[in-house]
Amino acid sequence: MPSSPSSNSPSKRDILYHPALVWLFRILVGATFIVSGFAKSIDPWGSFYKISEYFDVWGWDIPHALVVLGAFALGCSEFVLGCLLFFGCYRRVGVWLMMLMMCFMLPLTLYIAIASPVADCGCFGDFLVISNNATFVKNIFLTLMLVYLIMFNAR
Repeated sequence: MPSSPSSNSPSKRDILYHPALVWLFRILVGATFIVSGFAKSIDPWGSFYKISEYFDVWGWDIPHALVVLGAFALGCSEFVLGCLLFFGCYRRVGVWLMMLMMCFMLPLTLYIAIASPVADCGCFGDFLVISNNATFVKNIFLTLMLVYLIMFNAR
């Protein structure tokens, strides 16, 4: 008769958990969002022009005031969420809000990696210009780290 698993054996979820990985992923994702948000916030007009470039490619006629508001909101939200995660404040809410943002950004960067409608994504403003393919790969890794943090960040 096969022996039943003991109640003391760790589950698969417990095997995946490592406090150093939680800490490392919080720092990496938080720092990425901080740099991205800061770069967009110190050059809001650059963000405005990049967002307008996306809308022009898609043929959308969005009022300039809304694009300016969106550019400011994007930079500020990335910076604030990055700081929250980096410093470990509001860990659950911050990670879920970042994941919500990545649910939009990941398909968008897949589209720009395939179709290449714009020269670069504008993720880091003019501070760091990376290719569309590199942007998509970066977002895959950020999303995977956020999934891990959703599972284990509250421990």
